[in-house]
Amino acid sequence: MRQTDQDLLAEFVASRSERAFCVLVERNIDHAHSVACHITGDAEIARDVVQQVFARLASEAPTIPRRIPLQAWLHTKARSQAIDAVRSEQARRDRESRYADHTQMSANQDDEPSWENLRPVLDEAIDQLKPMDRQTIVLRFYRSLSHADVGRELRISPNTARVRVQRALDKLRRVLARKGITTTTAALTAILPAHAVSPAPSSLCASVAQSAYAAALGPAIATTGVVTPLSLTLFTMVKIKTTVIVATLIGMISLGVWQQRRIGALKEENRLLLHQASDEGAAGIELKRTGSRLETIEREAANDLSTSLADLRTEVGYEVPRSKIEAYLKDRQRSAMALIAAGLASGDQSLLREAAERFPDDAHVQFVVVAHDLFPDRRREWIARLKASDPDNALASYLMAAEMIGAGEIETGIGELRMAARQNGFEDYATQSMLAVEELYLAADRSPLMAKWQSSYGLALPHLSALRELANNVKTIRDEEAGSELAGELTALGAAMGNQMSQGAGNRLLLNEAIGIKIEQSFLGDLPPDSTSPYGDLTVGEAVEELNAQLQRVEEATSAWDPSKLTESQAMGFIDRTRLLGEQEAVAWLKAQTN
Repeated sequence: MRQTDQDLLAEFVASRSERAFCVLVERNIDHAHSVACHITGDAEIARDVVQQVFARLASEAPTIPRRIPLQAWLHTKARSQAIDAVRSEQARRDRESRYADHTQMSANQDDEPSWENLRPVLDEAIDQLKPMDRQTIVLRFYRSLSHADVGRELRISPNTARVRVQRALDKLRRVLARKGITTTTAALTAILPAHAVSPAPSSLCASVAQSAYAAALGPAIATTGVVTPLSLTLFTMVKIKTTVIVATLIGMISLGVWQQRRIGALKEENRLLLHQASDEGAAGIELKRTGSRLETIEREAANDLSTSLADLRTEVGYEVPRSKIEAYLKDRQRSAMALIAAGLASGDQSLLREAAERFPDDAHVQFVVVAHDLFPDRRREWIARLKASDPDNALASYLMAAEMIGAGEIETGIGELRMAARQNGFEDYATQSMLAVEELYLAADRSPLMAKWQSSYGLALPHLSALRELANNVKTIRDEEAGSELAGELTALGAAMGNQMSQGAGNRLLLNEAIGIKIEQSFLGDLPPDSTSPYGDLTVGEAVEELNAQLQRVEEATSAWDPSKLTESQAMGFIDRTRLLGEQEAVAWLKAQTN
């Protein structure tokens, strides 16, 4: 029987099988090369990207969650590596201009867009699909498999595979529509086979497999292999740069940022445990532990943030003088984005309410109204507006589910959960808010570095609390329905919500990812370890083990680098990559830079 990619990956992880790794490279290299070519538009850069992607596959194979299809993982890594390659080739202003051009597509296009219009946004759109839909698109159009072969790879029938391909294409069409590309599934079915695949040069497969495999086995074995020109290129790409370390500025700011993040997360955990803990049982014990950790970290923060930091905050703190806010609003004609920026930066909710009154049909405004609960008596009305404005946004459906279930409308709320599980988007408008606030800080004469850091890590994320509350309520309902068919469905729906935050479109920030993992764990943790999980072939025990490992990687990512030793360009690059690719990818880039 033909081994699937997951089988080959498991064999490579277990025995470091060179045969298994070479087969994986052979099967997937055209896919990775195609993504790289779409984004870079340069064969030589694409060649380097492919090398780096499979080097990461070899080194990170043991940590790839089995509940995430390999093709979906490869697509995400190839896209992020290609974007980084393009960015490294250009000056900062040129880079930003290029990506702006890529994302600003005209909405007045024919139903059959040209490949040149589709190419720059295709892989970003595919990356926004859920992992299973991403895998289906990759197998059918990047690997050029027949429906029968797709079925064999996914262990489903050819007819089921055909239906799944059509559904994935329809979801891709909807994502493209949000980016201004109007098309049909029929048009995508015609254009993708003709253009999606850019076959890798015949010589590339062997050299990639050999150098990536050798590098994964370590220096002792790698030095015995043949060093190809391509693998030498990897070393020459590393440039040693002499820069001035702005330790005083970045160190104190970033230290405060990370302490604030840790304190905020623990305070939220503390609040939720207080709500849950009614006795001195396990919840009460965990509450004491959380409170103790919170006190310790707050003491550390008080010690670390010295008088010099206090002076710095006084001089260039988060607060913007009201006169500068008013000048900014006047210059921007009190637009929706300007009012949002001013309201978020100043904490003045009257500015956010003005945005709601003047721009009630703006989706970003609608989300801010709901997230900050500006009109409690009309909350459901504003969530409904957000759902209508952004119909593929699962977060809007989850917020409506929270509202319904909180009001005792259980059946309607579960219907919203079912809808959310089918939606691909998870838009919290965090990136848009960060950019808007950064623009205000720049207008208020903040330095570019200060504007980026403050706009990113001064941003409140109140909707995360609502999602945690929703997860707790759904789990309570599930436990009350123990043994019923509904209980099994609620386990799957709760785990799906967590998975959208930890692996899907909602995991751009490490805090989102950590909360998503916690939600998944809460729905699986008290089930029999040998029972079937919602993740295909994995048992509950195997899924929980993966989630524990993923959470550990998130925790390591927040403490694996020293903020005080960042250069100004590294600090700004970290923020840019967080917004574009997600915080996990930004941390990986930063670790490579600082190492």
